[in-house]
Amino acid sequence: MTWLPVGVTYTSFAEICMIATSIVGVIKFNQVQSTATTIGLFFIIASVVMVNLLCQTSPKKTDEAVETTPRDGSA
Repeated sequence: MTWLPVGVTYTSFAEICMIATSIVGVIKFNQVQSTATTIGLFFIIASVVMVNLLCQTSPKKTDEAVETTPRDGSA
């Protein structure tokens, strides 16, 4: 894969941060997660997994070829 869609990447990162914050709260600060919080976190994980696995996105394709020059200056 040479590119990552911004929406999927952002939601995946946000989900990882929410789960990590919840885990740190439980381990370091002895917070107790309610059943509703646990179910909500599960739904967040499930939705991000669904987006990552089921949604097929592709980069925008153009009809024009992009002309590039070599980095060594020869052309």
